[in-house]
Amino acid sequence: MELSSFEYSGIGVLESSGTEGLTSAPETSSQSAAEAEIRLGKGLVVAGFAVSIIGIIVYCTAAFSAESAQELSGLGKLGLLIIGAGVVSWFAGAITYFHGAIESSSPEDLF
Repeated sequence: MELSSFEYSGIGVLESSGTEGLTSAPETSSQSAAEAEIRLGKGLVVAGFAVSIIGIIVYCTAAFSAESAQELSGLGKLGLLIIGAGVVSWFAGAITYFHGAIESSSPEDLF
């Protein structure tokens, strides 16, 4: 019994007559886009973490330099703003990473 234009090579690969084996599919543009999203997401998560740590340092510096009855200074408000920007960046990176992970077809790209 023949398989029309394909032949069974004995190792689980169908080979077309006159062409190379069908061993691997070429990488598609959606796969490379998913990998790019994963890399971007990882970078945004790390950047958001670093920015948040800097904001915490600025806020703590302002809080410890102020007197106990004094309101939060401009430096303290700036520290809170920096912390917020870091959290937003981290959250955007997490969403971007997970979106790329969902679109990715190979589990090796996730780690």
